Amino acid sequence: MRVKGFMTSAEKLITVNPSDTIQKAMNLMMEHKVSAVVVMDSHQKDDDNDGQTPLGIVTKTDLIYAYQHSMEPIHHDVQEIMTKAVDLVHCNPNQNRDEAARILERSKHHHA
Repeated sequence: MRVKGFMTSAEKLITVNPSDTIQKAMNLMMEHKVSAVVVMDSHQKDDDNDGQTPLGIVTKTDLIYAYQHSMEPIHHDVQEIMTKAVDLVHCNPNQNRDEAARILERSKHHHA
């Protein structure tokens, strides 16, 4: 099976802007029953994502870490706790699922 067979399509991604609050990201995760939201910048052009460029991701783990360390109150911007795009792992939609699993295992990430 290829990654494209089980990945979330761009149309179904739950996204926030970098200046949206941590509270908004939490609310969206709960509302849509997802464990992460993608932080998108609508000001930068990217032909693959309707004019939006992914800047990073906020996961439930990021939220727990921020809460545990009292780093950021929920009214702060998500950009203060997100994992930046340069630190994310990437998979190709045509990659075999086992290859993708190895990438996630080696990097110790849960999202790609």
